[in-house]
Amino acid sequence: MAGCQYKPTGALGALVECLWYWEGAPGPHLQERLLPQAQSALILNLRDEPIVIYEDRGGAGFYGTAVFSGARSNCFTIDCNQQERVVGVQFAAGGAFPLFRMPMSELEDASFDMSDLWGAEAGWVRERVLSAQTPRAMLEELAACLEERLRVSGPRHKGSVSENLHPAVVYMAGELDICDAPGRVHRVTEKIGMSQRRVAQLFHEQVGVSPKTFHRVRRFQHTLSRLRGVRQVDWADLAVACGYYDQAHLSRDFRQIAGMTPSAYLAAATEHLNHVPLRD
Repeated sequence: MAGCQYKPTGALGALVECLWYWEGAPGPHLQERLLPQAQSALILNLRDEPIVIYEDRGGAGFYGTAVFSGARSNCFTIDCNQQERVVGVQFAAGGAFPLFRMPMSELEDASFDMSDLWGAEAGWVRERVLSAQTPRAMLEELAACLEERLRVSGPRHKGSVSENLHPAVVYMAGELDICDAPGRVHRVTEKIGMSQRRVAQLFHEQVGVSPKTFHRVRRFQHTLSRLRGVRQVDWADLAVACGYYDQAHLSRDFRQIAGMTPSAYLAAATEHLNHVPLRD
């Protein structure tokens, strides 16, 4: 198995958390549940096979070799044999917005064939990535494709990143990724100097989920981080440390977001926090 990551610089670096490559034989399990991060993602399957995504709310989506997943607050399932050789983009909060010609709220909690969003350009991007000789070169080529997309995206995207993403959205995303105590969304909104309705609308359009949902999922992600490598947990202490009211609040949120209890997650967890093996 082999994997690598690449963090671009400049304007693209402000929009992308990381680009990544993965190659390896499937594990002993057939499927994995992917947990939400409230951030958009782009996946290119470098094998000539379509991507299938099983939504937890029911139904399977069949896509081509490139799929875009909008910001999510729910989980979904993938077949492991479709992840033998893939590259991907994990966008920062709101990072996908300047690359598309639609509000990110229209792509919330759903996945889309990239050809439906970018037309023939989606296929050209994949071919350019495939032409690179090494995993690192593939990620650099993918970054170059995204940078070109930024430059030619259209009138609303001219200018700096700060002009593409509203400053209030950038500030709020950073502040809501801090999970110190309940009530943070209200406290952060009060500091911005805009009406609650307007800032919530801007955030939803550019990030893809509401401020409340974003904070809820990021709090969940902070909880997962604290569970890495742990086998025994004081759940009450963890709840307070991660900004929940109490243990019951943590457990309720965890079940709704992950589709399993915290204890079930802990028993199944691997080094990949957001990939949960599903056993028969």
